[in-house]
Amino acid sequence: MTLPAAQRIPSETVARIVDILDEAADDIKDIEIPGHKRLGAFCLVCRYWAQVCRPFMFEELYITTGTKLDHLRSLLSQSSLVLPSLADCVKTIRLNQSHKTLPWVHRVLSIRWPADTRPQITWRID
Repeated sequence: MTLPAAQRIPSETVARIVDILDEAADDIKDIEIPGHKRLGAFCLVCRYWAQVCRPFMFEELYITTGTKLDHLRSLLSQSSLVLPSLADCVKTIRLNQSHKTLPWVHRVLSIRWPADTRPQITWRID
């Protein structure tokens, strides 16, 4: 059985292509699209590319509301057949809470991470 064309490219090559294009887009001042949306376009190529792009997309998360934190907690609690898992991809979480809202930053401590995948967490209150 012949593999689809997108799967015949080694995952390391796809990862390098994605990395180069994402860095190049960061250098172009006219592009106002956040990195995760640019990478989302690569994920639409096929499931194989989505698997390679997922770690790039979720490596660093910026959370600015309690609702977004709750959404992340919900995503992490769902069992997923997609590999790598979301918990494996997240390396850094940056929390930014406004002083005008009810406190929510402390809820990040209730997220259960696999022992070897706990991300670095930083927070700021403006």
